[in-house]
Amino acid sequence: MSRTLLLSLVLAAGCAPQYFVSDVHNAGDGLVVTKCEFGLDGQPTNICHDESDNTYGLDNPDESYGTPDPAEVRKVKRQLDAPVEKRAAPTDASLAAAVSSKGVHDSLELCRATYAPAVTSVDVSMTVAPTGEITKLVTNAQQGPFADCTDRALRTANILAYDGAAVHSELRLTL
Repeated sequence: MSRTLLLSLVLAAGCAPQYFVSDVHNAGDGLVVTKCEFGLDGQPTNICHDESDNTYGLDNPDESYGTPDPAEVRKVKRQLDAPVEKRAAPTDASLAAAVSSKGVHDSLELCRATYAPAVTSVDVSMTVAPTGEITKLVTNAQQGPFADCTDRALRTANILAYDGAAVHSELRLTL
């Protein structure tokens, strides 16, 4: 390796944000780089140390940086090659369970008790995106505060993301 190339590599490696190269000189069979620190204020300091060119792996790269463990390489390769598990789209039963969960049910009961005590059930038509978000929600609740409250309560349902297309479901929730 030419001295110019070696010097440029050493200088490039020595120009980390917290250090500056103050000196490069020959020492025996290699180069020694003197690196000094920048202070917290960004000004050069006199806190310096020497590093040989072996520090940068120029004599024997495998020795300085190490070689990857073959078992680790195989493990990572297996992980990358493993088939990705696909999550199935939710069924009507799993969507019914999500919108009937305790938190959603309690919120719906609060909506009913506050705005429409005579209502005993709500018909729900909803479309769920693969992200798990309810993108379209239509209920048979009359327009007004009860319908708005019901809409907000149903949108809090925890539906896991899945692979595939949007899913449409129609449900009847008993309050």
